[in-house]
Order: sequence, then C-alpha cells, then structure tokens
Amino acid sequence: MDHVILVCPRRAIVLAAGSGSRLWPYTKDLPKTLLNVGNFTIFDRIAICLHEVGIEEIVVVSGHTSSRLESHIANNTNKLINNPQLQFKIIKNGHLELGNIYSLWLAKHEMKQDFLLLDSDVVFHRGILDLLTSDQHNSAIVFDGAKKTLGKDQSKVIISDAQMVKDIGKTIHPLGADGEYVGIMKISASVAKHVLHVIHGLLAAPLFPQYYTHPFRLVAKESDCFFACSTEGLPWIEIDTIEDLNYATSMVIPLLEKRNEIIELNIL
Repeated sequence: MDHVILVCPRRAIVLAAGSGSRLWPYTKDLPKTLLNVGNFTIFDRIAICLHEVGIEEIVVVSGHTSSRLESHIANNTNKLINNPQLQFKIIKNGHLELGNIYSLWLAKHEMKQDFLLLDSDVVFHRGILDLLTSDQHNSAIVFDGAKKTLGKDQSKVIISDAQMVKDIGKTIHPLGADGEYVGIMKISASVAKHVLHVIHGLLAAPLFPQYYTHPFRLVAKESDCFFACSTEGLPWIEIDTIEDLNYATSMVIPLLEKRNEIIELNIL
C-alpha cells in the first residue's frame, strides 16, 4: 500500500485545453471553462473551491484560446480570490489533436508531490472537495453513484466490494457501471509516477487513446490504488452541451446555493 495522506494536497492540476466544440458558437473564441454559469465562470468557481480547501498552486493546462484564459486569470480570478499566496501556472498544449491524455503528460513535472486533478468543465459543490481531501486514502476518484441512467458519452466507474475503483472510462457498459466519474481525483506522487510510466508507454505507440482516464484504468486494473469517493448526493454537473449549460444555470446553481445556506445554518 502507498502512504496515507494526512493533509490536503497543496497543488491542483486543471485540464483546460479542449475546444468545447459541442458548445459552439459560445466556445469559438473562448475556452469552455470561461463560460458563465450563474454569476461566475466555470473556472472561477473551480478556483474558489480549490482555494477554500487549502490549495496554494493551481496548474492549468490550456490550449484552445489559451490567451483568453491567461488574461482572465490575471485580471479576474486573482482579483476575485484576492490572495497573493495562491499561485497560478499555465502549461500550453499545442497539440490538441492528441487529446487530454497529452495534456496530462505535459503536466508531468508538476506531479512530484500529491495533487488534485480536475476537469475544467465541472461545476460542483465545494463539499465534494471536502469529502475528497478529508479522506485518508492516498489516491481517490470521485464518483456519483446516484444517477440511474448513464450513456456512452459519460465516463463511468466500476467499484469493488472494498470500495476501490477497478475500471474507469467511457467504454464501460452503462449497465455494468457503478456510477459516473465526476472529473475530480486526488493522486499521490507515487501513484502519479506509475501513471506517468503507463502514459509514456502509450504515447510511444503509433495509435494511442486520447482520454486521460485510460492510463488510470490500466493502473486500477493492476492494483487497488484508487479509493472510490462518493459525492454523497452533493450537486455537480459536467458542462458539455448547451443543454448542460442551461440546466446548470437554472437547476444546479440554485441547488449549490441552497446547500451552502444549509451548511452556514449548521455552522451557526
């Protein structure tokens, strides 16, 4: 077994290079993560949540309209959070045709310490990060086991009786899945080393899978590395389509605000 993480990782890696083609024309000249959902962009919502759980450095792998994201972070996100101790680092993916597995590979030098890994198109309740970072397992994958209907375009997980992720990806048959992958992980440095070794082998092949979940799938099949961390019913949504964007604004954001009110009342 790997070591146990006793504190929250201080670094997060956010994969934000994709073109968001299913959201065109909104994303023609804008990264998907800069779309507004409610009063904030998706990226700012992610950054705020990461800051609130103790993240001190956010590494962003950008690609499509990267300059827009860099400018937004400098002129908006930094001012919104207003904490000079929170650092941002941009890594540019100039080969979007290679998929997000290549984005993950480009961030390899940032994986020498434990970190959180997030997709840049997920709107979620901060409590999900609280559950993930407070869990004692060194590496964990966040999943939602409450959804009854899963499709071929969704990344799914298979979970063992010991609550470990044994498979992850879009190719899992919906009927055999135990839930949907949310797009958030906690990874230890030692597990990351194993994952990067797998990616190196995959990228050396003439044809390789483009989704970053594939190397995690191979590692998960070999050993019990990834604890399955449930969302515990907390609201979240992945923004892939205009319908997702509209649903997030009209339905998910009110749920997030309602949950926040409940938490504040409980604290008081």
